Amino acid sequence: MSHRCHKPVTCEKDKRDVTREKSTAPVGSTAFPTDLAEWVGAVNLMSFALEATADVRLDAVNFSAGIQPDTFPTRMLFTLLAYSYARGLYSSQDIEDGCCRSKDLRYLCAGDLPDAATIRRFRRLHWSELQSVLSRLLQRATCGQDVGTFISTGPEALNRLSNSVRTDSLLMEH
Repeated sequence: MSHRCHKPVTCEKDKRDVTREKSTAPVGSTAFPTDLAEWVGAVNLMSFALEATADVRLDAVNFSAGIQPDTFPTRMLFTLLAYSYARGLYSSQDIEDGCCRSKDLRYLCAGDLPDAATIRRFRRLHWSELQSVLSRLLQRATCGQDVGTFISTGPEALNRLSNSVRTDSLLMEH
């Protein structure tokens, strides 16, 4: 099912490109760039996101958006969110907007444009699986990087998921 973008661009905030936050990796850990595409390129990162979701066991092929009759492919939502968080894009509203404006996010959505509420609900209901997918994506992105010894990507994945919740919470307060 194809969905329309939620609203036209009407204010300066809406005109900016996708918001990318700074990573807040714990002190002493390997510093990941906020946007992992800086290490591996956007095309490779998209490929890594698709690979990271390949082994996810799905309870359902489609995810129900809630009270609306809309459903979205579950694997697409995993890929979209993991890729967005790996790019440093944490706001659910910015991800929704990016699905309309950004070629890479539009490609991942393949015409199924989730709204911010659906993104938040999916993240809440699939937190641990999403953390695992994001951790696999981060691990794949670190291959070939000069990061020294083996690094644990679990804490960075959790940090990025937590950033998405904090960002959404702050935006909802305004």
